[in-house]
Amino acid sequence: MDHEIEDDPRRPSRFLPISRAFGLLLVAVGLLNTIPSIPGFDAFFQDLAGDPNFEIRKFPYEYPYPLAFVPMM
Repeated sequence: MDHEIEDDPRRPSRFLPISRAFGLLLVAVGLLNTIPSIPGFDAFFQDLAGDPNFEIRKFPYEYPYPLAFVPMM
């Protein structure tokens, strides 16, 4: 009887929460990486920080590329 419950196609996989969390992490990293290319955001964050030399730059390629490469493989 337990075997039938485990094979129920309507029951979500136990890996579903893990994959959702990983997907959310990838989206968050991607959004953070694109912030500098949005027009006006540099000036907004400089005004918010109160420092005219405050800069937001994209991540170096070594950070997001392996994070996206591993799940694609």
